[in-house]
Order: sequence, then structure tokens, then C-alpha cells
Amino acid sequence: MNVDFTALKNYARQGRLPQSFILSAQSPLRREEAALHVASLLQGAERDNPSSKGVFFVRPRSSGLISVEDIQEGSRTLLTTPYESGKNILIVESAESMTPEAANSLLKLLEEPPVHAVLILLTDDENELLPTVRSRCASFYLRPDPFESFLTMLRTWNPEITSEEGMFFHQNRALVRHPLPLETLRKMVGLWKGLFNKRADLAGILKVIDDFMSAGISSRHGEESLNAFRLFRALTATLCRDILLFHQGRGALLWPSLEAEYKKVDFTGRFLILLEELSEIPAKGRMNANKKFAVTEIIIKFWEEE
Repeated sequence: MNVDFTALKNYARQGRLPQSFILSAQSPLRREEAALHVASLLQGAERDNPSSKGVFFVRPRSSGLISVEDIQEGSRTLLTTPYESGKNILIVESAESMTPEAANSLLKLLEEPPVHAVLILLTDDENELLPTVRSRCASFYLRPDPFESFLTMLRTWNPEITSEEGMFFHQNRALVRHPLPLETLRKMVGLWKGLFNKRADLAGILKVIDDFMSAGISSRHGEESLNAFRLFRALTATLCRDILLFHQGRGALLWPSLEAEYKKVDFTGRFLILLEELSEIPAKGRMNANKKFAVTEIIIKFWEEE
């Protein structure tokens, strides 16, 4: 069911939310904010004033995974005495990151949840959850904010963000987290502009690949590295889409300031093929691939001739 923020809160006030439900939204911050507001209302708050009382979080580890031990610990919290006359609420962030063992452990809880318990699974794509998990939960998709209000929110974090950068994050809301990875995005845009302005030989391309890795993809922190890799994928997909639109003469460019660079690229079908590959949903919390190899492959495919 598609809902906006207001409708979701009204369901909570009216007691119309089920014990277990999935809340999908591309922005991790937005879905967590919504879950906390709902939790506060389920606890009996007269106003939607987010409170952490009686609310327990399970989040991915630095590896990007949620383990069976994490779910078991969260399950134990639901069995404790509820806060005052409210409920115990377990919120699983990035639920698609659960290992198979963790998901199976959660299934046992979903089959027979305590009377005073509420389980909220947060994700940006419910289709990545096990079908058996989805079948035991109601599903809500939180509609995104309009661009202008979204940009206003981003500028409270960083007043320097441009409308063009804001539109990129609006189109790729799964990348939005605090602090906003604006510096990393700008570094990557600069690296791509360098490639457009001077077609590099193989040695030059390998040097740029190392620079992309240094922009955060090679980070020792699993989640930080994964987020930087997702940013690289999303930016490359945006460039492919813009090149297609520019050479076909239709549609508004997402990154119009790069129009001069797009003119320097010959139009071929390889951009459509690469865009389709980049648009495939990655295994978000379970990506164990060699990221440097993946970055190398993407950049070479971007430049290879048909």
C-alpha cells in the first residue's frame, strides 16, 4: 500500500497498523524517522513526538550484514516487560541485509509474536526480503517528498548543495544519509569530467580507477565502502542516461552542467547496455564482490568501442 507520512501516522493513532509490517522507502533517514514517529504513537503519545522508550533497533554490522545473533538479541527484548502500558517495538533497519539464518530466526518471531510486541522491518526494496518473511507482514511504501521540500531538507544539512546535486539525491534517495556524502559525489563528478575532457589511455584509466577507490570505495569500513560503491554506480548510471537523452534529443538532463562533456562522446548502444546492467538491483547488504574489479569493468565498458 502506498502511503504518505500523514496517512501512516493516522493509521498508528487509530490502531489500524498490524503487529508486523514492512515499511519501504528509498531514503534510510526518512523511513527511520517515520518508524520512530509511528512507534511513539503506538506507545500512546498524544502527539507524534519521537521517543526511544520501549523501542529497540537492529542494524547491519560494519560488514553490512545482520546476523542471527542480532535478531536473537532483538527477539529477547520483545519478551521483556513493556514500557509503562505501551508496547515493545523492534525496528530492523535494512532488513534485506539479514543473513539466511537471521531471516529464519525472524520467521519464528513473526509466526508467534508476543501480544505486546510490534515488529517494523525497514527496507528500500521489500522484494529483497524472503517471500516467507513478506507473506507474514503487511506492506507499506512511503511515498517520497516533492523535490522542493526534499531540497529544503538537504540544505538544512548543507546549504551549499546545488539544485542539480539535490536532484541527483532525489532520484537516488537510498544514498541519502547524514552527513550527506556531498564531498564524495563532487570528487567522483570531477573524475568523470577529467575522463570526458581527455580520453585516457589504459594507464590513465587505471590511475582514475585508483582515484575512484580513494574517494571512499576502498574504505576499511564495510558499510562506508558499500555506500561509496553505490554512489559510483548511481552516478555512472546517471551519466549513461543523460548521454542517451542528449544524443536522442529528448528529455531533461539530470546533470545539465555536463552537457558540454556529453558532446565529446560518440553515441552508441553500449550506454544503453551499461545502463541496464547498472540498473539491476545489487545484493545490497551481501555484496562480497571485488569492488575494484567492478569499478574497472564499469569504466572500461563506458569507453569501449562497439
